[in-house]
Amino acid sequence: MSRPWVVATIAALLVLSPVWPSPPAHAAITATASERRCWNPSSKVQLTFDDSANPDRVKAILDVLEAKGVRAGFFITGRFARSQPDLMARIHNDGHWVGNHSATHARLTRITDAAIAGEIAGGVGGSLFRPPYGDTNGRVRQIVTDAGYRLCLWDIDTLDWRGLTASEMHQRVFAELRPGAVILSHLHGRHTLEALPGLIDGIRARGYELDGLSPYVAGAIDGDGLPLLLERDGRVLGGDSGAEVVGSSVVGSGDAVAIAARIGGSGHWIASASGGVYAVGGAAFHGADHHLNAPIVAVASTRSGGGYWTVATDGGVFSHGDAGYFGSAGDVRLNQPIVAITPTPSGLGYWILARDGGIFSFGDAPFFGSGSGSGSGSGSAGDATFVAMAARPDGDGYWLLRSDGSVLAFGAAAYRGDYAGQRTDPPGTRSFLAIAADADGGGYTLVSDHPGELYRYR
Repeated sequence: MSRPWVVATIAALLVLSPVWPSPPAHAAITATASERRCWNPSSKVQLTFDDSANPDRVKAILDVLEAKGVRAGFFITGRFARSQPDLMARIHNDGHWVGNHSATHARLTRITDAAIAGEIAGGVGGSLFRPPYGDTNGRVRQIVTDAGYRLCLWDIDTLDWRGLTASEMHQRVFAELRPGAVILSHLHGRHTLEALPGLIDGIRARGYELDGLSPYVAGAIDGDGLPLLLERDGRVLGGDSGAEVVGSSVVGSGDAVAIAARIGGSGHWIASASGGVYAVGGAAFHGADHHLNAPIVAVASTRSGGGYWTVATDGGVFSHGDAGYFGSAGDVRLNQPIVAITPTPSGLGYWILARDGGIFSFGDAPFFGSGSGSGSGSGSAGDATFVAMAARPDGDGYWLLRSDGSVLAFGAAAYRGDYAGQRTDPPGTRSFLAIAADADGGGYTLVSDHPGELYRYR
């Protein structure tokens, strides 16, 4: 039996992106599903705006977003951002997220490796990079990855750069709308401003929630059993009210990706995609990761709090403090990127979870099954992907969590119910970020991306 516990509601967060003057002639895009969805597991729909425009026009777009209560993504070139400091300040202050769109909007596939690296370095900081014109290939992907970014493209193009009318843009978007869709539009589009109010209203009328590039990128439960939500800039919200600022912004590049609470004490650690680890409160710093082959995606604490593990998308594991190294999946050809790491109760092993539910066991971590095979729990997941796992306190089983709130149980871990199996709200209303086992192993708690909410199942 489930019991949703709404602790509180919080104020919104960050989401931002780039800009440039003339309408780009978009090239054909060859992209992975993760690149089209900007690596976000949420089923919420995301509006994104590329390129630049007259500042008054950009302000008018921001006015519509503010009036409608929508956070959007702005992919803006470094050149435009540096020329409009006041405008950029408003974008940030309004709670939007800004991604890197290169320094000058060059076509990256036509320039040298050194020039590509320069375009990336001269852009707006963040964790996601959208190549101008959507023009990319294996060489560009590699240089973007080496710079610590992930490619962020789109899966619905409004074609506003071709001059489509507001009505034509609406028809195009609504016909292709799906959970987790990332919508491309341009600040300089001839009818973009005119189309925006109806676009927002139409998306919501079809049962979708906006803000796919949620500023909440990870969640955890602290020592007092309260939810923590991590923003892209490293700020943490939680506490008794659910809206308390538990930790101020610590990741200036906007690439915070994971949070782990200190077991049996106050404080937490924040990991960034580029390998940085930040200790907050009573948590101690034990080291960071450098010269990565792939971005960091998760962090986990040892039981003593005297160390932590971080894991990268390719399965590489990094040990710090009293955390022991027991192996990695870094030398395995993975079908899906890694999303989580969970230590065994003894601390002498760990499990690694892939986005498709695959499990890799190391040290004294036994294998009980994977999400890509059998397991008790909620079945249909649609576009949802696996995002987190939790082990029983005795290590005799584990639970896997999907982004839609569905749970699978393995070994002696009992399935007690989940959000996806009972929800009555439209798809995409919530995206789930974390799962924690109860101290007696009799149940688990889910953390959603709605501030202050916990869902307990026993």
